[in-house]
Amino acid sequence: MKKINRVNEAAFNFFRNAPDSVSAKELREKLADLHPADIADLYEDLGDARRKKFLDAIPDMINAEVLLHLEDTCKSEVIKQLGTDHFRPSLDVLQSEEIIELIESLAPREQMYFMNIIRNTRRDALNLLTEYSEDAVGRSMSLSFLSVPYSWTVEEAIAYIKSRNVADDCSEIFIANDMQNPVGVIPISTLIAAGKEEILKDIASYDIITLNANLDQEKAYALFSKYRFLHIPVVEKSGKMVGVLRADDVLKIAEEEAKEDYLKLGGLSEGAIADPFWKACFTRLRWLSVSILNAIFSPLIIYLFRDSIQQTISLATLMPIVGSIGGNIGVQAVSVVIKAFSSERLREQKHLKIVLKEAGIGSINGLVIGTFFGISAGIWFGSAILGIVLAAAMFFCSVWAAFTGALLPVVFDRLGYDSALSSGPLVTAVTDISGFVIFLGLAALFVT
Repeated sequence: MKKINRVNEAAFNFFRNAPDSVSAKELREKLADLHPADIADLYEDLGDARRKKFLDAIPDMINAEVLLHLEDTCKSEVIKQLGTDHFRPSLDVLQSEEIIELIESLAPREQMYFMNIIRNTRRDALNLLTEYSEDAVGRSMSLSFLSVPYSWTVEEAIAYIKSRNVADDCSEIFIANDMQNPVGVIPISTLIAAGKEEILKDIASYDIITLNANLDQEKAYALFSKYRFLHIPVVEKSGKMVGVLRADDVLKIAEEEAKEDYLKLGGLSEGAIADPFWKACFTRLRWLSVSILNAIFSPLIIYLFRDSIQQTISLATLMPIVGSIGGNIGVQAVSVVIKAFSSERLREQKHLKIVLKEAGIGSINGLVIGTFFGISAGIWFGSAILGIVLAAAMFFCSVWAAFTGALLPVVFDRLGYDSALSSGPLVTAVTDISGFVIFLGLAALFVT
Protein backbone atom coordinates (compact mmCIF):
# COMPACT_ATOMS: atom_id res chain seq x y z
CA MET A 1 0.00 0.00 0.00
CA LYS A 2 1.40 3.41 -1.03
CA LYS A 3 2.27 5.90 1.67
CA ILE A 4 0.35 9.14 1.31
CA ASN A 5 2.25 11.26 3.82
CA ARG A 6 4.86 13.75 2.71
CA VAL A 7 8.35 12.42 1.98
CA ASN A 8 9.60 10.97 5.24
CA GLU A 9 12.83 12.29 6.67
CA ALA A 10 14.67 9.01 6.25
CA ALA A 11 13.99 8.90 2.50
CA PHE A 12 14.84 12.56 2.06
CA ASN A 13 18.07 12.29 4.03
CA PHE A 14 19.07 9.27 1.95
CA PHE A 15 18.72 11.13 -1.33
CA ARG A 16 20.32 14.29 0.06
CA ASN A 17 23.38 12.48 1.46
CA ALA A 18 23.67 9.57 -0.96
CA PRO A 19 26.91 9.54 -2.99
CA ASP A 20 26.71 10.11 -6.72
CA SER A 21 27.63 6.47 -7.29
CA VAL A 22 24.45 5.11 -5.67
CA SER A 23 22.86 2.46 -7.88
CA ALA A 24 19.55 2.77 -9.69
CA LYS A 25 18.43 -0.40 -7.91
CA GLU A 26 18.94 1.24 -4.53
CA LEU A 27 17.00 4.30 -5.67
CA ARG A 28 14.10 2.14 -6.81
CA GLU A 29 13.95 0.33 -3.48
CA LYS A 30 13.73 3.63 -1.61
CA LEU A 31 11.00 4.95 -3.92
CA ALA A 32 8.96 1.74 -4.12
CA ASP A 33 6.66 2.57 -1.20
CA LEU A 34 6.29 6.29 -1.87
CA HIS A 35 3.17 7.90 -3.30
CA PRO A 36 3.66 9.79 -6.62
CA ALA A 37 3.00 13.06 -4.76
CA ASP A 38 5.86 12.24 -2.39
CA ILE A 39 8.18 11.44 -5.28
CA ALA A 40 7.27 14.83 -6.75
CA ASP A 41 8.07 16.51 -3.40
CA LEU A 42 11.38 14.68 -3.27
CA TYR A 43 12.36 15.82 -6.75
CA GLU A 44 11.53 19.45 -5.91
CA ASP A 45 13.68 19.27 -2.74
CA LEU A 46 16.77 18.14 -4.63
CA GLY A 47 19.29 20.57 -6.12
CA ASP A 48 19.51 21.06 -9.90
CA ALA A 49 22.50 18.75 -10.35
CA ARG A 50 20.96 15.93 -8.33
CA ARG A 51 17.62 16.33 -10.10
CA LYS A 52 19.22 15.48 -13.44
CA LYS A 53 20.98 12.42 -12.02
CA PHE A 54 17.74 11.42 -10.32
CA LEU A 55 15.85 11.41 -13.63
CA ASP A 56 18.67 9.68 -15.49
CA ALA A 57 18.78 6.85 -12.95
CA ILE A 58 15.06 6.02 -12.74
CA PRO A 59 13.20 7.61 -15.69
CA ASP A 60 10.55 4.87 -15.79
CA MET A 61 9.40 5.74 -12.25
CA ILE A 62 8.66 9.33 -13.26
CA ASN A 63 5.26 8.85 -14.86
CA ALA A 64 2.32 11.14 -15.65
CA GLU A 65 0.98 10.84 -12.10
CA VAL A 66 4.26 12.15 -10.67
CA LEU A 67 4.28 14.89 -13.29
CA LEU A 68 0.78 15.94 -12.21
CA HIS A 69 1.95 16.65 -8.64
CA LEU A 70 5.02 18.70 -9.60
CA GLU A 71 5.15 22.50 -9.46
CA ASP A 72 4.70 24.07 -12.88
CA THR A 73 8.35 25.10 -13.27
CA CYS A 74 9.50 21.59 -12.35
CA LYS A 75 7.07 20.06 -14.85
CA SER A 76 8.85 21.92 -17.65
CA GLU A 77 12.25 20.70 -16.45
CA VAL A 78 11.14 17.07 -16.33
CA ILE A 79 9.40 17.18 -19.71
CA LYS A 80 12.43 18.81 -21.31
CA GLN A 81 14.75 16.09 -20.01
CA LEU A 82 12.53 13.04 -20.54
CA GLY A 83 10.50 14.19 -23.58
CA THR A 84 6.73 14.19 -24.05
CA ASP A 85 6.59 10.70 -25.55
CA HIS A 86 7.94 9.33 -22.28
CA PHE A 87 4.59 10.08 -20.63
CA ARG A 88 2.34 8.67 -23.37
CA PRO A 89 1.79 5.18 -21.80
CA SER A 90 1.18 6.47 -18.26
CA LEU A 91 -1.48 9.00 -19.32
CA ASP A 92 -3.97 6.15 -19.37
CA VAL A 93 -3.55 5.81 -15.60
CA LEU A 94 -4.98 9.30 -15.05
CA GLN A 95 -8.66 10.19 -14.91
CA SER A 96 -9.91 12.51 -17.64
CA GLU A 97 -10.18 15.45 -15.24
CA GLU A 98 -6.59 14.82 -14.07
CA ILE A 99 -5.35 14.91 -17.66
CA ILE A 100 -7.08 18.26 -18.11
CA GLU A 101 -5.52 19.58 -14.89
CA LEU A 102 -2.10 18.46 -16.09
CA ILE A 103 -2.42 20.01 -19.56
CA GLU A 104 -3.73 23.32 -18.22
CA SER A 105 -0.69 23.65 -15.94
CA LEU A 106 1.81 23.31 -18.81
CA ALA A 107 3.44 25.93 -20.99
CA PRO A 108 1.73 26.53 -24.40
CA ARG A 109 4.26 24.50 -26.41
CA GLU A 110 4.06 21.56 -24.01
CA GLN A 111 0.26 21.79 -24.05
CA MET A 112 0.34 21.36 -27.82
CA TYR A 113 2.44 18.20 -27.60
CA PHE A 114 0.22 16.64 -24.92
CA MET A 115 -2.91 17.60 -26.86
CA ASN A 116 -1.54 15.66 -29.84
CA ILE A 117 -0.95 12.64 -27.60
CA ILE A 118 -4.44 12.55 -26.09
CA ARG A 119 -6.07 13.31 -29.44
CA ASN A 120 -5.23 9.76 -30.46
CA THR A 121 -5.43 7.98 -27.11
CA ARG A 122 -7.82 9.77 -24.74
CA ARG A 123 -10.60 11.43 -26.68
CA ASP A 124 -12.74 11.51 -23.53
CA ALA A 125 -10.32 13.97 -21.94
CA LEU A 126 -9.97 15.94 -25.18
CA ASN A 127 -13.74 16.36 -25.39
CA LEU A 128 -13.91 17.70 -21.83
CA LEU A 129 -11.08 20.11 -22.59
CA THR A 130 -12.66 21.52 -25.74
CA GLU A 131 -16.40 21.41 -24.97
CA TYR A 132 -16.50 23.27 -21.64
CA SER A 133 -15.06 26.53 -20.38
CA GLU A 134 -12.36 26.52 -17.72
CA ASP A 135 -14.77 27.43 -14.89
CA ALA A 136 -17.58 25.08 -15.97
CA VAL A 137 -18.64 21.99 -14.02
CA GLY A 138 -17.93 19.90 -17.13
CA ARG A 139 -14.20 20.49 -16.68
CA SER A 140 -14.16 18.99 -13.19
CA MET A 141 -16.72 16.19 -13.53
CA SER A 142 -15.76 12.54 -13.57
CA LEU A 143 -16.69 10.35 -16.53
CA SER A 144 -16.59 7.25 -14.33
CA PHE A 145 -20.19 6.67 -13.25
CA LEU A 146 -22.93 4.05 -13.40
CA SER A 147 -26.27 4.82 -15.00
CA VAL A 148 -28.87 2.21 -15.99
CA PRO A 149 -32.55 2.23 -17.05
CA TYR A 150 -34.98 2.42 -14.14
CA SER A 151 -36.96 -0.48 -15.58
CA TRP A 152 -34.11 -2.96 -15.08
CA THR A 153 -34.15 -5.58 -12.36
CA VAL A 154 -31.55 -5.76 -9.60
CA GLU A 155 -30.05 -8.85 -11.26
CA GLU A 156 -29.59 -7.01 -14.57
CA ALA A 157 -27.98 -4.05 -12.80
CA ILE A 158 -25.51 -6.23 -10.90
CA ALA A 159 -24.56 -8.09 -14.08
CA TYR A 160 -23.98 -4.72 -15.79
CA ILE A 161 -21.75 -3.52 -12.94
CA LYS A 162 -19.67 -6.71 -13.11
CA SER A 163 -19.12 -6.20 -16.84
CA ARG A 164 -17.82 -2.67 -16.33
CA ASN A 165 -14.41 -1.47 -15.21
CA VAL A 166 -15.83 0.44 -12.27
CA ALA A 167 -13.77 3.00 -10.39
CA ASP A 168 -13.21 2.44 -6.67
CA ASP A 169 -15.21 5.53 -5.76
CA CYS A 170 -18.40 4.46 -7.60
CA SER A 171 -20.51 3.80 -4.52
CA GLU A 172 -23.88 4.60 -6.14
CA ILE A 173 -25.75 3.70 -9.28
CA PHE A 174 -28.00 6.24 -10.98
CA ILE A 175 -31.24 5.21 -12.67
CA ALA A 176 -32.41 6.99 -15.80
CA ASN A 177 -35.76 7.31 -17.56
CA ASP A 178 -36.44 6.61 -21.23
CA MET A 179 -34.88 10.00 -22.15
CA GLN A 180 -31.66 8.98 -20.35
CA ASN A 181 -32.28 11.65 -17.73
CA PRO A 182 -31.15 10.69 -14.19
CA VAL A 183 -34.17 10.48 -11.90
CA GLY A 184 -32.96 8.48 -8.92
CA VAL A 185 -30.00 6.93 -7.14
CA ILE A 186 -29.34 3.60 -5.41
CA PRO A 187 -26.37 2.94 -3.09
CA ILE A 188 -24.45 -0.17 -4.14
CA SER A 189 -24.99 -1.60 -0.66
CA THR A 190 -28.78 -1.29 -1.10
CA LEU A 191 -28.56 -2.90 -4.53
CA ILE A 192 -26.66 -5.92 -3.19
CA ALA A 193 -29.13 -6.40 -0.32
CA ALA A 194 -32.21 -6.24 -2.59
CA GLY A 195 -33.93 -9.23 -4.18
CA LYS A 196 -32.76 -10.15 -7.67
CA GLU A 197 -36.21 -9.70 -9.24
CA GLU A 198 -36.93 -6.30 -7.72
CA ILE A 199 -37.28 -3.39 -10.16
CA LEU A 200 -34.76 -0.59 -9.69
CA LYS A 201 -37.35 2.18 -9.67
CA ASP A 202 -39.02 0.53 -6.67
CA ILE A 203 -35.91 0.65 -4.45
CA ALA A 204 -34.37 3.94 -5.64
CA SER A 205 -34.20 7.20 -3.77
CA TYR A 206 -35.52 10.15 -5.78
CA ASP A 207 -33.92 12.77 -3.56
CA ILE A 208 -31.41 14.01 -6.14
CA ILE A 209 -30.56 17.18 -8.02
CA THR A 210 -28.66 17.60 -11.27
CA LEU A 211 -26.04 20.10 -12.43
CA ASN A 212 -25.76 21.48 -15.94
CA ALA A 213 -22.33 20.78 -17.38
CA ASN A 214 -21.92 24.47 -18.27
CA LEU A 215 -22.78 25.68 -14.74
CA ASP A 216 -20.11 27.78 -13.04
CA GLN A 217 -18.06 25.70 -10.58
CA GLU A 218 -18.60 28.20 -7.74
CA LYS A 219 -22.37 27.68 -8.00
CA ALA A 220 -21.86 23.92 -7.96
CA TYR A 221 -19.86 24.28 -4.74
CA ALA A 222 -22.72 26.31 -3.23
CA LEU A 223 -25.21 23.55 -4.09
CA PHE A 224 -22.97 20.88 -2.55
CA SER A 225 -22.70 22.97 0.61
CA LYS A 226 -26.48 23.39 0.73
CA TYR A 227 -27.65 19.85 -0.03
CA ARG A 228 -24.58 17.88 1.19
CA PHE A 229 -24.75 15.13 -1.43
CA LEU A 230 -21.67 12.96 -1.99
CA HIS A 231 -22.30 12.75 -5.74
CA ILE A 232 -24.38 14.89 -8.07
CA PRO A 233 -25.11 13.84 -11.67
CA VAL A 234 -24.02 16.27 -14.37
CA VAL A 235 -26.27 16.62 -17.41
CA GLU A 236 -26.11 18.31 -20.80
CA LYS A 237 -28.78 20.66 -22.14
CA SER A 238 -31.14 17.81 -23.10
CA GLY A 239 -30.96 16.38 -19.57
CA LYS A 240 -28.84 13.37 -20.56
CA MET A 241 -26.30 12.38 -17.90
CA VAL A 242 -22.72 12.96 -19.09
CA GLY A 243 -20.77 12.75 -15.84
CA VAL A 244 -20.83 13.03 -12.07
CA LEU A 245 -19.39 15.61 -9.71
CA ARG A 246 -18.02 14.00 -6.57
CA ALA A 247 -17.32 15.47 -3.15
CA ASP A 248 -13.55 15.33 -3.70
CA ASP A 249 -13.97 17.23 -6.99
CA VAL A 250 -15.90 19.92 -5.13
CA LEU A 251 -13.26 20.06 -2.41
CA LYS A 252 -10.68 20.79 -5.10
CA ILE A 253 -12.94 23.51 -6.54
CA ALA A 254 -13.37 25.04 -3.08
CA GLU A 255 -9.61 25.05 -2.50
CA GLU A 256 -8.95 26.67 -5.87
CA GLU A 257 -11.62 29.34 -5.39
CA ALA A 258 -10.48 30.13 -1.85
CA LYS A 259 -6.87 30.40 -2.98
CA GLU A 260 -7.86 32.55 -5.94
CA ASP A 261 -9.89 34.97 -3.77
CA TYR A 262 -7.16 35.12 -1.15
CA LEU A 263 -4.51 35.97 -3.74
CA LYS A 264 -6.75 38.51 -5.44
CA LEU A 265 -7.18 40.40 -2.17
CA GLY A 266 -3.44 41.00 -2.44
CA GLY A 267 -3.55 41.69 -6.19
CA LEU A 268 -1.81 38.41 -7.03
CA SER A 269 -2.58 35.40 -9.20
CA GLU A 270 -2.18 31.67 -8.69
CA GLY A 271 1.12 31.62 -10.56
CA ALA A 272 2.52 34.55 -8.58
CA ILE A 273 5.25 32.53 -6.85
CA ALA A 274 6.48 30.93 -10.06
CA ASP A 275 6.06 34.05 -12.24
CA PRO A 276 9.20 35.40 -13.96
CA PHE A 277 10.83 38.31 -12.11
CA TRP A 278 9.71 41.15 -14.40
CA LYS A 279 6.20 39.79 -14.85
CA ALA A 280 5.79 39.55 -11.07
CA CYS A 281 7.02 43.15 -10.72
CA PHE A 282 4.53 44.45 -13.30
CA THR A 283 1.59 42.47 -11.91
CA ARG A 284 2.09 43.74 -8.38
CA LEU A 285 2.90 47.29 -9.48
CA ARG A 286 -0.36 47.45 -11.44
CA TRP A 287 -2.32 46.59 -8.30
CA LEU A 288 -0.23 48.82 -6.05
CA SER A 289 -0.94 51.75 -8.36
CA VAL A 290 -4.36 51.96 -6.71
CA SER A 291 -2.55 52.72 -3.47
CA ILE A 292 -1.08 55.80 -5.11
CA LEU A 293 -4.39 57.48 -4.21
CA ASN A 294 -3.51 56.93 -0.60
CA ALA A 295 0.09 58.04 -1.09
CA ILE A 296 -1.00 61.28 -2.81
CA PHE A 297 -4.01 62.35 -0.79
CA SER A 298 -2.85 61.43 2.71
CA PRO A 299 0.14 63.83 2.67
CA LEU A 300 -2.10 66.45 1.02
CA ILE A 301 -4.62 66.22 3.85
CA ILE A 302 -1.85 66.40 6.44
CA TYR A 303 -0.48 69.50 4.66
CA LEU A 304 -3.92 71.17 4.69
CA PHE A 305 -4.11 70.68 8.46
CA ARG A 306 -0.46 71.60 9.05
CA ASP A 307 -1.31 74.52 11.30
CA SER A 308 -3.39 72.36 13.63
CA ILE A 309 -0.67 69.69 13.75
CA GLN A 310 2.02 72.28 14.50
CA GLN A 311 -0.04 73.70 17.35
CA THR A 312 -0.84 70.27 18.82
CA ILE A 313 1.97 67.83 18.11
CA SER A 314 -0.03 65.03 19.74
CA LEU A 315 -2.23 64.93 16.60
CA ALA A 316 0.72 63.61 14.57
CA THR A 317 1.21 60.87 17.16
CA LEU A 318 -2.43 59.76 17.10
CA MET A 319 -3.17 59.99 13.36
CA PRO A 320 -1.74 56.56 12.40
CA ILE A 321 -3.97 54.86 15.00
CA VAL A 322 -7.15 56.15 13.34
CA GLY A 323 -6.06 55.08 9.84
CA SER A 324 -4.83 51.68 10.99
CA ILE A 325 -7.99 50.73 12.90
CA GLY A 326 -10.24 51.96 10.07
CA GLY A 327 -8.25 49.99 7.48
CA ASN A 328 -8.46 46.78 9.50
CA ILE A 329 -12.23 47.13 10.00
CA GLY A 330 -12.70 47.82 6.28
CA VAL A 331 -10.68 44.76 5.23
CA GLN A 332 -12.68 42.59 7.67
CA ALA A 333 -15.93 43.75 6.06
CA VAL A 334 -14.53 43.09 2.56
CA SER A 335 -13.49 39.57 3.57
CA VAL A 336 -16.94 38.76 4.97
CA VAL A 337 -18.71 39.86 1.77
CA ILE A 338 -16.21 38.13 -0.54
CA LYS A 339 -16.66 34.89 1.39
CA ALA A 340 -20.45 35.25 1.10
CA PHE A 341 -20.12 35.79 -2.65
CA SER A 342 -17.87 32.75 -3.10
CA SER A 343 -20.35 30.45 -1.33
CA GLU A 344 -23.33 31.95 -3.18
CA ARG A 345 -25.00 32.70 0.16
CA LEU A 346 -25.29 36.44 -0.49
CA ARG A 347 -28.44 36.74 -2.58
CA GLU A 348 -29.19 40.04 -4.26
CA GLN A 349 -32.04 40.84 -1.89
CA LYS A 350 -29.63 40.52 1.05
CA HIS A 351 -27.11 43.08 -0.22
CA LEU A 352 -28.54 46.06 1.69
CA LYS A 353 -29.05 43.95 4.80
CA ILE A 354 -25.42 42.82 5.00
CA VAL A 355 -24.11 46.34 4.30
CA LEU A 356 -26.21 47.73 7.15
CA LYS A 357 -25.22 44.82 9.40
CA GLU A 358 -21.51 45.45 8.81
CA ALA A 359 -22.03 49.16 9.49
CA GLY A 360 -23.72 48.23 12.76
CA ILE A 361 -20.86 45.93 13.73
CA GLY A 362 -18.42 48.70 12.83
CA SER A 363 -20.28 51.15 15.05
CA ILE A 364 -20.14 48.84 18.09
CA ASN A 365 -16.47 48.00 17.53
CA GLY A 366 -15.69 51.66 16.88
CA LEU A 367 -17.42 52.67 20.10
CA VAL A 368 -15.47 50.14 22.17
CA ILE A 369 -12.08 50.80 20.53
CA GLY A 370 -12.67 54.56 20.38
CA THR A 371 -13.55 54.69 24.09
CA PHE A 372 -10.42 52.74 24.99
CA PHE A 373 -8.06 54.90 22.92
CA GLY A 374 -9.90 58.10 23.84
CA ILE A 375 -9.45 57.50 27.56
CA SER A 376 -5.83 56.43 27.03
CA ALA A 377 -5.02 59.53 24.93
CA GLY A 378 -6.79 61.82 27.36
CA ILE A 379 -4.72 60.52 30.27
CA TRP A 380 -1.48 60.36 28.29
CA PHE A 381 -1.62 63.92 26.92
CA GLY A 382 -3.60 65.38 29.83
CA SER A 383 -6.41 66.63 27.59
CA ALA A 384 -10.00 65.42 27.93
CA ILE A 385 -11.00 67.27 24.74
CA LEU A 386 -8.29 65.48 22.74
CA GLY A 387 -9.47 62.11 24.11
CA ILE A 388 -13.09 62.85 23.17
CA VAL A 389 -12.06 63.95 19.67
CA LEU A 390 -10.00 60.78 19.15
CA ALA A 391 -12.85 58.58 20.41
CA ALA A 392 -15.37 60.33 18.15
CA ALA A 393 -13.04 60.13 15.14
CA MET A 394 -12.44 56.42 15.64
CA PHE A 395 -16.17 55.79 16.02
CA PHE A 396 -17.13 57.62 12.80
CA CYS A 397 -14.15 56.18 10.92
CA SER A 398 -15.04 52.63 12.01
CA VAL A 399 -18.66 52.99 10.88
CA TRP A 400 -17.54 54.44 7.54
CA ALA A 401 -14.85 51.78 7.03
CA ALA A 402 -17.28 48.92 7.73
CA PHE A 403 -19.93 50.49 5.48
CA THR A 404 -17.57 51.03 2.53
CA GLY A 405 -15.87 47.67 3.08
CA ALA A 406 -19.22 45.90 2.71
CA LEU A 407 -20.58 48.18 -0.01
CA LEU A 408 -17.66 48.27 -2.47
CA PRO A 409 -17.62 44.49 -3.23
CA VAL A 410 -21.38 44.65 -3.88
CA VAL A 411 -20.97 47.65 -6.20
CA PHE A 412 -18.08 46.07 -8.11
CA ASP A 413 -20.03 42.83 -8.46
CA ARG A 414 -23.05 44.72 -9.82
CA LEU A 415 -20.80 46.49 -12.34
CA GLY A 416 -19.33 43.17 -13.49
CA TYR A 417 -15.86 43.62 -11.99
CA ASP A 418 -14.01 41.12 -9.83
CA SER A 419 -14.97 42.22 -6.32
CA ALA A 420 -12.08 40.38 -4.65
CA LEU A 421 -9.45 42.01 -6.85
CA SER A 422 -10.94 45.51 -6.85
CA SER A 423 -12.12 46.08 -3.29
CA GLY A 424 -9.06 45.49 -1.09
CA PRO A 425 -6.73 48.30 -2.16
CA LEU A 426 -9.54 50.81 -2.65
CA VAL A 427 -11.00 50.21 0.82
CA THR A 428 -7.57 50.75 2.40
CA ALA A 429 -7.10 54.03 0.53
CA VAL A 430 -10.62 55.28 1.31
CA THR A 431 -10.43 54.47 5.03
CA ASP A 432 -6.97 56.01 5.47
CA ILE A 433 -7.93 59.24 3.73
CA SER A 434 -11.32 59.56 5.41
CA GLY A 435 -9.81 58.69 8.79
CA PHE A 436 -7.32 61.55 8.54
CA VAL A 437 -10.03 63.97 7.36
CA ILE A 438 -12.40 63.06 10.21
CA PHE A 439 -9.75 63.15 12.95
CA LEU A 440 -7.93 66.28 11.82
CA GLY A 441 -11.20 68.03 11.00
CA LEU A 442 -12.62 67.42 14.47
CA ALA A 443 -9.28 68.40 16.03
CA ALA A 444 -9.24 71.67 14.07
CA LEU A 445 -12.72 72.51 15.40
CA PHE A 446 -12.34 71.54 19.05
CA VAL A 447 -8.68 71.13 20.00
CA THR A 448 -6.66 73.88 18.27
